[in-house]
Amino acid sequence: MRAAPLLFLLRRLACGLAVLGAALPAWAQALWGAAAYGMTEAELQAALPAVQRLRKPERLAGGTRGLWVLPETPLAGASFETVFYFNKNRQLQQVEQRLAAPQPQCGTKPVFEELVASLRQLHGPELAAGDRPDGGPASSVASWVAGDLDIIASHTEAASRCAIRVIYKPRLLKDASEL
Repeated sequence: MRAAPLLFLLRRLACGLAVLGAALPAWAQALWGAAAYGMTEAELQAALPAVQRLRKPERLAGGTRGLWVLPETPLAGASFETVFYFNKNRQLQQVEQRLAAPQPQCGTKPVFEELVASLRQLHGPELAAGDRPDGGPASSVASWVAGDLDIIASHTEAASRCAIRVIYKPRLLKDASEL
């Protein structure tokens, strides 16, 4: 007989927590470190005081612009530049980390392998990984899903340039009927 009031109380508590969870601000989803999806520029500056304004904003598709940077972020034994991208509404949309190193260091496969190993340790096994064997610029990619977040690590190398990047962005799911 006493189980009924306890069940009622547990149900009310569960409903209350569900409502509270739905009421959390959109930026409560972490992208990277203290940076969260939907943050304003002022909120990013408060969360990461070392962030610096980019002299020349970087543009992505859809009007998204890289406006702020952390010039040196240690990651997998190397120094990466971390760029914060904001949408047209001036809300944080994406974080990208790029190896801030000369061609010889970037071109070494162990740097990318160590990066993938550290991301694997944080987020579990990759959902997809592979190399490009078609004779074009050498490239490797690995990707993860962590909650509502897509994480993509890539290594591309051509004769004159090399890039190692990690991109953190919110996972956007589409209804199959809309495809």
